[in-house]
Amino acid sequence: MQVLLCSCLTISGWSQSTSNKESSAKEAWEELDSIKNYFGTPDKGLSIFERRRHNDQIASKKSKLAASFLRDYPDDPHYDEVLDMYFHRTFTPDFIEDQISDSLLTEINRVSVQYRASKTREEKAEIYSKFNRVVPVDHQAMEEWLRFGRSLAASKSNSDAPMSKKMGIDLKVFYRDLELALKYYQGLYKDPTEENYWERFDLHYWETFRLKMTELLNKYSNEESIATTVQRFIGYVSGYAPSLQEPYWAHFLEITESGKPFSDQSAFTALHEIAKKNMAALEVLKHRSPDDPFQLEVTDMGGNVIDLEDFRGKVVLLVFWSIRCPYSIKEMPQVAEMYKKYRDKGFEIIGIAEEGEAAREHVMDITEKADATWPQVLDKGKKAKVNHHALFQISSYPTVWLLDKEGKIVDKHARGKRLEPLIREHLGLEPLKFNYRNPFEPNND
Repeated sequence: MQVLLCSCLTISGWSQSTSNKESSAKEAWEELDSIKNYFGTPDKGLSIFERRRHNDQIASKKSKLAASFLRDYPDDPHYDEVLDMYFHRTFTPDFIEDQISDSLLTEINRVSVQYRASKTREEKAEIYSKFNRVVPVDHQAMEEWLRFGRSLAASKSNSDAPMSKKMGIDLKVFYRDLELALKYYQGLYKDPTEENYWERFDLHYWETFRLKMTELLNKYSNEESIATTVQRFIGYVSGYAPSLQEPYWAHFLEITESGKPFSDQSAFTALHEIAKKNMAALEVLKHRSPDDPFQLEVTDMGGNVIDLEDFRGKVVLLVFWSIRCPYSIKEMPQVAEMYKKYRDKGFEIIGIAEEGEAAREHVMDITEKADATWPQVLDKGKKAKVNHHALFQISSYPTVWLLDKEGKIVDKHARGKRLEPLIREHLGLEPLKFNYRNPFEPNND
């Protein structure tokens, strides 16, 4: 009887313990799920440092909650979802030191004031680089974060998880390290007169990541999706170091050629075709004259192929934008008005969003709210073979190009008050007349 009683108590205790753990895991998950998309609303008057500190505190809280969940509940069904969160950039802290000396704080505030007072883009870039260098980092906290991420990756790699899952965690670590390198990179100011030096610097600075990307390609040569990962990697790096775009594509074209190791594997076959298309696009761009019709072939979100050759005889607006750019979203309703007004007269628009498939619903939501009914392209979508934002070195959003009826680029800043007069001019319509009854009408010059 005593043995039976002990057994019952043990089972009862185990059951209660399991129930408590499941309850705790549920609460931890619900808290994470509720804050994963929370970014806070900092006061409008905050300096760039105060804003950075605000964002860092939110990201730190998210990161710590995710780390605790991953440590405490490795068998929870939400584990992989939390793993994705942990490595996401919105869960990545800046690791700003808690205690900052008065002298350094004075310097940070001085730079913040300079940034707010700066007028030109060049001035802002130089001061922002300085700001990134003076903000102190808690290196111990950062190293603990890096170490924990590496341990998560090692655990997954040594498990019996499918290769696709192992590749996923390896790529998360890769992109985490890449974005960390970018943070340091953004502390550098590139003087335009030092172009040759910075091209050589970029070649060495990013080399570790080119080699690591090649290593991952070899490791997961039978996972076809890594081919598009290589494409995104080149687009990412060349967005900051344009001179690397051609040598990187040349490298991946060469190593995926027939007869090379792994060349018969699915990832290598797919990447070889992507590399060929990108090298061909770069070659066309290199020898293109400003008087040549602009060439572009893309696939929109509905799966329709769009070729600018088919738009000859029409005036076309190319809008390069991003869901992360508030100006892109703010200006979209005005562009929609122009589309409604002039579409029947031979005016067309093609939107090229910077993002990939993960942003599909967000892009659809934004365009529906703005009544933007023209075709939209995901530049990093699954149908994309060429990253046009990287190819054309689009560095600010929105970038808006106007093409005339012959397909030639006639304006690369077709926005705001300039847009409608330009549309009318190239459609061959009479210029808008000044409205004296309403002198503040947007179209009045």
